[in-house]
Amino acid sequence: MAFRRKALALLSGGLDSTLAVKVIKEQDIDVEAVNFFSPFCVCSGSNSCGSEARRMSSVLGIKVRTIPEGLVVRPLSAKLLPETIPEQCGWIDREKLLAISGRSRKAQIGLAQYFEIRDYHCPAGGCLLTDPIFAAKVRDLIDHGSFTLHEVKLLKVGRHFRLSPHAKLIVGRNEIENQKLAQLRRTEDMWFTSLDVPGPSAIGRGHFTSQEVTIGCRIVGRYSDSKQERVRVFCGHGGLELALVLEVKPLDNGLVNRLRVPRGQQQALATKKPRAMTTHKNCNPFTVGSKQRLPALDPMKEGSK
Repeated sequence: MAFRRKALALLSGGLDSTLAVKVIKEQDIDVEAVNFFSPFCVCSGSNSCGSEARRMSSVLGIKVRTIPEGLVVRPLSAKLLPETIPEQCGWIDREKLLAISGRSRKAQIGLAQYFEIRDYHCPAGGCLLTDPIFAAKVRDLIDHGSFTLHEVKLLKVGRHFRLSPHAKLIVGRNEIENQKLAQLRRTEDMWFTSLDVPGPSAIGRGHFTSQEVTIGCRIVGRYSDSKQERVRVFCGHGGLELALVLEVKPLDNGLVNRLRVPRGQQQALATKKPRAMTTHKNCNPFTVGSKQRLPALDPMKEGSK
C-alpha cells in the first residue's frame, strides 16, 4: 500500500485557518483538523469558533479531532519562519507554502477567490488578546487574582472601572449590554441603574465600602442622559432585598478616566496609530522568495484561475 502523508490542522473556522487547510490539501495530503475553545474568540452565537470549525470541516471534507498539539506548520506564513520538521523531512513542500504578513487581508481574500472558498467567517481574524485595551483588562484581572472564565466573559461587555483593589464596576454602554450585564450578574454582586432618566446599568463586583458605592453611583450618573446637576441612582445587593437610592452628582471626566481600566493608558491606547499594513509588493503570496509554483496564479486578481 502506498504511503499517504497526513497533517493535523488547527482549524477555528475563520478565513486564515480554512485557507491553511486548503493549501495543504492541494499537495494531496490528508488533513484532519483540531479545534479548541478560547474565551478570547470574538465570534459568538451560532457563528462561534467551534460551530464554524465543524461547518468548515464539512465544506473542506476533513475530520475534526481534539488532541494535544503536535508538529505545527503555518502554511500562510511559513516562508517567514524557520523550517519545521515536516518541511525538513520533505513531508510538505515548503516552496508551495506562503509568506503572508501584516494586517491587510487582500492576499487571503484573493486566495479564497482562487480556491473558490465562499461564505467564510471572521475574515479579519478573531483573538481579543491582539487588542491592547482588552489585553490590559486581562492583565488587571491577573494582577488582582480574579482571572476566571466568567470574569473574561465579563471583559467583553461594558466600560470597566477599578475603584479599589477589592472593588470593580462594569457599566453598560447600551441597552443590549445592560441586558447582558443582568444575565452575568451574580447574587453577591452590587447592581446599579439610573432612575428617572435613560441611562446605564452596572455590576459592582467585589467588596464595596459606602464610599465606593457612592462613587459607583456617580459613575453611573455620569453616563446617564440626565442634564441636571444631580441624578438619582438605584443600587442593590444580593437578591436586591438590600437596596437604596442615592441622589448624587455625576463624576467628572477627569476622575472617570483615572478609574477606567486600563489605568492611565486609556487615552494613549485609544489614540495609538495602527501598525502599517504590509504585503509583498508583487501581491502574490505564492511568489515570495521563490519562483512561482502554481501556474498563472495571482490571487490578488479577480477570477484568476
